[in-house]
Amino acid sequence: MTLSGFSRRLTEDLIHFMQIPQKWVQYRLLALRP
Repeated sequence: MTLSGFSRRLTEDLIHFMQIPQKWVQYRLLALRP
C-alpha cells in the first residue's frame, strides 16, 4: 500500500468517524421533538 493511498483511506475513515456523532445528535433532536 502506498503512503498516499494509506493517508487518503485514513482521512476517509476519520471523516466517517466524525459524521457519526452528527447523525446521532440529529436523530436524538428529532426524537425529542413533541
